[in-house]
Amino acid sequence: MLRCLSLAACAILIASCASAPEASEPVASYGDSTQLIVARVGASLALVVPSNPTTGFQWQHVILEDTGVVSLNGTHARPAPSGLLGSSGTEELRISARKTGLAKVQSTYARAGDKDPTPARALTWTILIQP
Repeated sequence: MLRCLSLAACAILIASCASAPEASEPVASYGDSTQLIVARVGASLALVVPSNPTTGFQWQHVILEDTGVVSLNGTHARPAPSGLLGSSGTEELRISARKTGLAKVQSTYARAGDKDPTPARALTWTILIQP
């Protein structure tokens, strides 16, 4: 009886592993912004940049020459692991891969209303979406 239960449990475990979705969320971070990011159509991507909104600086993200290859799905702020108020955390930009092609996403970090329009940081992410 115990052997039958063990075999049944193994069969369920194997079946659940076989039907698990493939990891479809490549993640790139600030240091990877000069490298080509490759993903498949239908994938969700997360681009992670350092952020500290308590300083007044904010990231702005735009698709350059938008051809529908990717779409921006918003951002999610992640506080610093220390939990200390004013500590630097990260911001995660969520992107959907919609069709094959090449896309460029520009991210700029600037303070709203600043007299100097030059951003403190500027990145251009190059994303290749494959079938």
